[in-house]
Amino acid sequence: MTESSLFESLKPSTEKMNIRRWIITAVSNVKGNKATIHHIRKYLESKKTGLSNKPETKLIMKKLLDIGRLVKVDGKYALRKSKFAKKLASKKVKRRGSKKHKSAFKKAKRPGKKLSKRS
Repeated sequence: MTESSLFESLKPSTEKMNIRRWIITAVSNVKGNKATIHHIRKYLESKKTGLSNKPETKLIMKKLLDIGRLVKVDGKYALRKSKFAKKLASKKVKRRGSKKHKSAFKKAKRPGKKLSKRS
């Protein structure tokens, strides 16, 4: 084997790195930071069709569990508290902080239909 092919085989592919990042993002985007496998699959399908059914995806999920990046709690996947999780949480807070301000003026009520008196 040549040196370049040896290094390429050791380096993870960009697709696998993207899948890994998308799985972690999918778990962090769910309210309460506990996502079911269904939530994760839907998120992966929104990124790229047919991605959630690949065997590589299942292996990446298993590896994330083994490493300790994800933790399985009551059938749901949760992030282990890490620097990455804190960083994502801080970004969420910043986005939530910029809410639209309600206008000071109330909408004028429409006058109701007047019933005509019949004799």
